[in-house]
Amino acid sequence: MTWNTSRGNRILKGKEAKLFINVFMLIMDRIDMMGEYFYNTEICEFNNITHNQKFVIFKEILIGLFFESELYVDLNQYNECAIYYVFNTLFEEVDDVEYFENVWGQDVIDAYNEVWPLENVEDDDDDNDRPYIGCLDKEIWESAVIFLKEQVLYDEDFIGIIGISRLLMSDLQLINMGIDKSAFEIKFIEEKDNIYEEVRELIHKIYVCEKIKPIQLKFKQIFKKRNNAARVIQNGCHNWIWSPLCKDNTVGIRPRLDYELYKTFTNETT
Repeated sequence: MTWNTSRGNRILKGKEAKLFINVFMLIMDRIDMMGEYFYNTEICEFNNITHNQKFVIFKEILIGLFFESELYVDLNQYNECAIYYVFNTLFEEVDDVEYFENVWGQDVIDAYNEVWPLENVEDDDDDNDRPYIGCLDKEIWESAVIFLKEQVLYDEDFIGIIGISRLLMSDLQLINMGIDKSAFEIKFIEEKDNIYEEVRELIHKIYVCEKIKPIQLKFKQIFKKRNNAARVIQNGCHNWIWSPLCKDNTVGIRPRLDYELYKTFTNETT
């Protein structure tokens, strides 16, 4: 299959594909931990279908975005909402800018540079929003995620999430945009057995075909780094409280308090 994006009918390749599938894998991991309750999002069209139906849509977008053929997926409010949902998950990660840069920063930069190479920039003033490691600027990273999302979504107005409502658009306006009005109609999505396992197998196939290194390794590295730092602080606090003699030649808090209590007790008994 092939996807009808704002840049024409295409599939995701290279750095753009790596970023999308890694964010998708983050969603899958969270679903494993939190189940269907993870789907409490702003996207009504996506919320209103069942857990099983969401995976049916997930499978559709993965096939459409990663496996090229002469056919292309018919866009509708459900599969476009699913793509929006993936990018919105990445967008929400920007809340912790330092963490975002450590985990997602380089992948976002690589995808951004692949979609909009530096050699295509004619004026430096037009490139002020290009992200870079160390900028720690939430707005720059958010703009970068929005830019990448716009390269995949056909049109945000189309899915009825932001901007023009379908109710305010005439059939002629839809035709001029190249959109079939049936795309906004409520669609029956047939539930399927073993759809979760099928999506997992599809993800594995994409990782193998695209030779993508899973983002989970970065999560583990950052967790290990933070965990080690926390242990240093924890051990330092423990020694500060319990050590009979600290490095600055003072007595630890607990022994000092116990000694004061001991002196009080002995004074009262004598």
